[in-house]
Amino acid sequence: MEMILGNEKMPEEFNKLLRLSRYRSALKETIVGLSGIIDLIDATDKQESQEDKIEHGFDRACVENTMSVSKAILENINSHKLDRLIGSLRVRDQGIHDDVFGVYRYWYPDSKIWSLQFEDMSPRHVNRAEIEIFWAAIAVFSPVLDCKPEDLFIVVLTHELAHAFTQLGADIEGFRWPVHRFDQADLEVVEGLAQYYTHRVLDRLRIDNPTQYQAAFETFENVQKFQPTEYRSHLEWTKESENRPEQEAVRSAMLQFRRHKCRKLMELKEYVNAELKRLSLVDSVN
Repeated sequence: MEMILGNEKMPEEFNKLLRLSRYRSALKETIVGLSGIIDLIDATDKQESQEDKIEHGFDRACVENTMSVSKAILENINSHKLDRLIGSLRVRDQGIHDDVFGVYRYWYPDSKIWSLQFEDMSPRHVNRAEIEIFWAAIAVFSPVLDCKPEDLFIVVLTHELAHAFTQLGADIEGFRWPVHRFDQADLEVVEGLAQYYTHRVLDRLRIDNPTQYQAAFETFENVQKFQPTEYRSHLEWTKESENRPEQEAVRSAMLQFRRHKCRKLMELKEYVNAELKRLSLVDSVN
């Protein structure tokens, strides 16, 4: 049976992986259970008293063989090139960032008010935008990515909300990221900032409530490995020392980037580095 996502036919390698992935959790549980049975066999066989011995009825070699087969199948599932399979599915078309799991859609203003006057006012304009989550894709990919659908949903929703925050979020003077400049910015900037704030939000959530959000944070880090390079441009910012004001530097750099009509990733990096240097000097004085 062929699988089609959107208008694209999935490669046979993905179809095979999809069929196998539905058994990933069962295989993991099987391996843990068989390991426990082996421990039980060893423990009962060491009982010196005949009265204390339990007739387990298991053949240790048979159990080990079953566990070896289960591990081999699991390794086969994990050996597929997920980065190529998943990364090849992403497209960007006509100003809409259309991802596999969800999308932040935004619209230009009505052409009747698109003028030089509007250009001057646009930093405070609130354009139409919406977020759509692709539930079917999340359901299909979650077993492939070895995560729960609900955890992948949290990651996707946080990422798309981060797009809305970086584009529509107003600074203290009401300035936003004008939609035409947002659309023209390097993809590494647009996706890098969204990923950065996704990382920071999920990190904070798992610290405050690890029971509910630890798995979502781990899902984010796992999915990130298989995404295109545009989605990893933020990593150098998150690696900053805890003693450096990295979060405030990124926020301030983003606001300057939006105000000064910048488009290139290098420009954002320059702002971040300048802010890190400035804020580090302020900390050293204080």
